[in-house]
Amino acid sequence: MKKWGKFILLFLTLATLVFIFSNSLRTASVSNEQSGRITSLFSEIYRFITGKLVPPARLTHTVRKVAHFVEFALLGFLGASSAASFFGELRGRVYMLLFWGLIVALLDEYLQRFSRGRSPQVSDIFLDFTGYLSGFALACLITFLLKRRRSKHGVGVSLD
Repeated sequence: MKKWGKFILLFLTLATLVFIFSNSLRTASVSNEQSGRITSLFSEIYRFITGKLVPPARLTHTVRKVAHFVEFALLGFLGASSAASFFGELRGRVYMLLFWGLIVALLDEYLQRFSRGRSPQVSDIFLDFTGYLSGFALACLITFLLKRRRSKHGVGVSLD
């Protein structure tokens, strides 16, 4: 991978981290308003497709939990991809990267202690880390498949 591509991946990883932490620092009312807009959008899409109305309040919990999972899956994917682009091999760094994902999930929930109307949830730590693991696993799978494809076609296997 070209040098600028490595730094773009690193930048996207850090931007995702900032996005996650900034969401945790929002007050409950701001967070609920943001979730409400997204929930209303999904409710309208569902109504358009099925013709049935689902009250947004019924979707709110699901939307919030899916958002936790997705933002951490993105972090796991970008973090592993960035590490692979810089180091080439992830084998010796898997535990460090997984530990980093767990620390971010813990910090994310801890930050909510300082946001009015919000509190940390242990279940969200597990959900966040599960999302991180999913994104991490996807990045590892893609990296493996790309290396395998390159080696079959006689192209160098280095990501540099």
